[in-house]
Amino acid sequence: RDAINKAGFFDETLAFFVDLEYFIRLSNICCFAHLPEPLINYYEVDSDLPKLAKIAESREKLLSKYYAEVKNDKKLYSLHLFSIGNDFCYSGNTVKGRQYLGKSLTVKPLDFLRLLSFIASFMGPRTYRYLVNLKNRLFN
Repeated sequence: RDAINKAGFFDETLAFFVDLEYFIRLSNICCFAHLPEPLINYYEVDSDLPKLAKIAESREKLLSKYYAEVKNDKKLYSLHLFSIGNDFCYSGNTVKGRQYLGKSLTVKPLDFLRLLSFIASFMGPRTYRYLVNLKNRLFN
């Protein structure tokens, strides 16, 4: 209970990841136990583009808020940049998405997927979505 009181309330400025942000704050106060089995199942739906744009904005806020904690872990930092860029591109904002994909490439320049995504962002949102869906069908 003390940890919850120290962590404070949920950050309601985030449209998504409110629980994740809260757990990040709690993890700075106390330790969590790992349970080997999943307690919940969730599904991601790619078809809601306005929702995906809000997810990208929430990821952007989280990265900004916890930049100091993430910046030294190149793999994690690059993953966050890539996720934000991918979400923005997929939702239609390829200009903003490309900026994040480019930053992701500067952190991890030898990552082939990041390079291809960056190049695909110049082809427009429809082509970007098509290529991402094609990659998912072929490799997932």
